[in-house]
Amino acid sequence: MSLINRLAAFRPLNQIAHRAVNGLPFSLRRMLYNLIRDGIVHSPPFKGVHARFEDVEIKHPSAEAAETFARAGLSLKREDSAGLVVLRRSHSFLPLAVAMLAKRGQALRIIDFGGSGGIDYSFVKETVGAEVEYLIVEMPTICAAGRKLWPNEPQLSFSESLPTEGEFDIVYSWSAIQYVPDPLGLLVQFTRYKPRVVLILQSPFSRHAFVRAQVQGAVCLPHWVSSLPEAERVMGERGYRLAMRATNEIEMNVDNYDRDHRVSHMADLVFIRE
Repeated sequence: MSLINRLAAFRPLNQIAHRAVNGLPFSLRRMLYNLIRDGIVHSPPFKGVHARFEDVEIKHPSAEAAETFARAGLSLKREDSAGLVVLRRSHSFLPLAVAMLAKRGQALRIIDFGGSGGIDYSFVKETVGAEVEYLIVEMPTICAAGRKLWPNEPQLSFSESLPTEGEFDIVYSWSAIQYVPDPLGLLVQFTRYKPRVVLILQSPFSRHAFVRAQVQGAVCLPHWVSSLPEAERVMGERGYRLAMRATNEIEMNVDNYDRDHRVSHMADLVFIRE
């Protein structure tokens, strides 16, 4: 765990720092928050161009880091005037979909692939309040941490693998499909649950696919950049239309890549069942 994360985890110090920063003038306060959130130096997070997922040597994070990751984001931030939950980086998509599809007296069934310790479940719970049956599919270490974090939440469950059968209303994945060996095959698997909507958020897409290595400290993970035309084709063959495609203003440093492989943004895709 980094020094910044250790300090952030120390609640009394965190509260003192928060009060001190909030006492600053608006412009200085926003500048400082942006520096804390985004950092000052943005080194390239990726390296290499590979044809296969297996070409990148995997170095997983430690169990301690995995548990810290599972806890990240579970402390909700609210604005002061109405107590509204603050959502960033496309995390508003799922609550919006739940709000539009929810029916009184009927639980929406949701698969959250790569849902960490329940960050998006907490957002849905706090912003929509609809009845849901929420399944998070994650790595074993994250699942174990998640079960400890939510011991008395019957509508939330964790699994190390996708269900072998059943139907779900929404399949959702926030920044996760790029870490599997076959992301397009995973999209096809999502459609087998016959969801009304598939949300693929904060995953990289380009005109052509390739693998790059995501390096952060001692951790190294294969990271697919998927082909958007191919994703649209395979989902169309399964009866799903690409209803929305976009990105946001957050840009990563990919100056170490040539023009054909310079993918600096993450995509937000919404597939609707025809």
